[in-house]
Amino acid sequence: TVRMDALTVRMDALTVRMDALTVRMDAMTLRMDELIRLMNKLDGRTGNLEGWRFEAEYRDRLASHLARRYRGVRPLVLGNVQALLEALDDGRIADPEWDDIIRLDAAAHVRPRAGGDDLVVVMELSKTVGIDDVERVARRADIIRRAGFVVDACVDGEQIDLLAQRRLAGLGVISFVDRLAEPA
Repeated sequence: TVRMDALTVRMDALTVRMDALTVRMDAMTLRMDELIRLMNKLDGRTGNLEGWRFEAEYRDRLASHLARRYRGVRPLVLGNVQALLEALDDGRIADPEWDDIIRLDAAAHVRPRAGGDDLVVVMELSKTVGIDDVERVARRADIIRRAGFVVDACVDGEQIDLLAQRRLAGLGVISFVDRLAEPA
């Protein structure tokens, strides 16, 4: 009986310690969940910074990036293009469409390398070009065309995913990307 009582006391103490350990593990789980959430947020912010840096460096060397296809590259600020402003003023470009086109990653007046009339190139840039990039640049190019411009819609990046590559021709988008992204 004495040994059973001692064992019972030890089991009760162990139960208290296990309960305390459970409370600590629950707290640790909450902290880990918060750490994972913060790491995911940081990963997203880092990706945004990398994308922003990629786009900024690309624009700094825009003429060089476009040299295989175009000459006389002159970067455009859409808010300085009189014909676009007139289209905005007369309603050919609606306010939400204006808000859309000013988010283009790059735009330029260019002359085709093979010759011909000047035109406008509009671009979406992404480290991995996705279908959203292709569709977005096609939509934005169509808006600018309504102002009377001949427009080439283009994408560029380090790689392109298969769905985006398959969508290019159907939307008339030109890709400068050489490498296909590995499937996820």
